[in-house]
Amino acid sequence: MSQPPTTEVRAGHEFVVANLESNPTFMLTSANGAKYVMRKKPPGALISKSAHQVDREYRVIKALKENTSLPMPQAVCYCSDTKVVGTEFYVMVFCEGRVIADNMLLSLPKSERRLYWKAIMDTLAAFHKVDHHAVGLGDYGKSGGYYTRQITNFFRLSEDQAKVTDKAGKAVGHLPGFEDMRAWFKKNIVKDEVSLFHGDYKPDNLIMHPTKPIVLAILDWELSTVGHPLADLAHLLLPFYTSEMPSSYDGKAETTTKLDIDPPVEELIKMYCVAANRPYPIPGWNFCVAFAIFRMAVIMQGIAGRYALGQASNPAAQAIGARVPQYTQFALRLIESAPKL
Repeated sequence: MSQPPTTEVRAGHEFVVANLESNPTFMLTSANGAKYVMRKKPPGALISKSAHQVDREYRVIKALKENTSLPMPQAVCYCSDTKVVGTEFYVMVFCEGRVIADNMLLSLPKSERRLYWKAIMDTLAAFHKVDHHAVGLGDYGKSGGYYTRQITNFFRLSEDQAKVTDKAGKAVGHLPGFEDMRAWFKKNIVKDEVSLFHGDYKPDNLIMHPTKPIVLAILDWELSTVGHPLADLAHLLLPFYTSEMPSSYDGKAETTTKLDIDPPVEELIKMYCVAANRPYPIPGWNFCVAFAIFRMAVIMQGIAGRYALGQASNPAAQAIGARVPQYTQFALRLIESAPKL
């Protein structure tokens, strides 16, 4: 059966991408009312050639949906023809459910938090147990040496981003303590492990059941690869550490907002260890947390770079970029407090 022809986009129906910082995402509704989601590569020149690879997102979603029991959205199609909507894109079936925007789940009643965290940790552990070769993802990333490559890549990326300038010629600038962090990470690298790696696994990238602690779908696979399972865990729990981050490093009295955190982060780590069949406490965990904070600082530096280039007109992008030194200084403090080898 022949496909209907594409037509020019009518006035008032254009895609609006000005306020988006990652892969622009849109809801699509068919003539019969079926709902789909389209994810497309951002327009314009991109700082990183390795970012925004929607073809990889489509591939991993399709592979895990068809070959595992993991909660995954249903992939529909991928299109490399940039003439259709301006950039590459893929489409998946819309998953009805609940997204908890609070990544520490503090918005949930205390009586429910452990049940939701257990579902989240069980799902992450199940994902890390997947044999990527068996599901057709054997070449999805390099096997082994993940943190070694990440140290090299993120420090190189940060150096590139530091050179980005705005219209006035002002550079984004280097991260504080740049060389000290690079030396410490290389010296204190955690023992190597290999698993599939999501890259941004957290509650607001999960579709939960509307009323029950059940994960229905894992979203946002933009950063996925073959990596180290502890990198995913550290990223997931990062808000629990950054919530203790001083509001200022200007030498004045430091203040932090005390949050009603329950369960504590150590209990969540134990939850994952039980589900993943690994020992607790985790050797080298301080390295994992410090690198996760550094990684976040580099990602925020990238947002600052896109703002400087005029690719992120959302005013929040400028505020995010302004917090980069705060994150970097906190990573340095964790490094300084780590056990000496």
